Formats: sequence, structure tokens, C-alpha cells
Amino acid sequence: MSAVPKPVSIDDPKHLAYVRSLRCLRCYAPPPSIAHHLRMSRKGGTSKKPGDDYCVSLCVKCHDNLHKHKGGEVGWWI
Repeated sequence: MSAVPKPVSIDDPKHLAYVRSLRCLRCYAPPPSIAHHLRMSRKGGTSKKPGDDYCVSLCVKCHDNLHKHKGGEVGWWI
């Protein structure tokens, strides 16, 4: 029986800078944006931040709304 490999987290400052240079994915506000890491994208503990390959651009307003949403991250996107 083989063990299931642990997902590798990718840290890439250049990618984060690129994501921050994009419009907001939700409301299309112009850059600069915040690179929000999608916690729903990977299995694991709630305290573990996903890698930089799992982030999207959000403006400050949308990013704050996402973190305050009572339905959590998944509920906010629906």
C-alpha cells in the first residue's frame, strides 16, 4: 500500500505581483488588487494557507466582504 503524497505548496512572489496587477475578479474594479488565496481549493486544515498558485485578484472591498461573509468562502462565491 502506498501513501498518498502531500500537496506541494508553491510560493512565487512574481506570480503574486502579477495577480495583484489584475482587475478584481468579482466586480472588475481596476488594479491594484489583493491576491486572495482560495482556501476552498485544497484539502487540509483551516490554518494552512494554500500555495500562491491558488489565488485570485480581488479589490479591497470584495476581499473584505468575502472575509465577513457568514456563509464562508464558498457561500460568498455563489
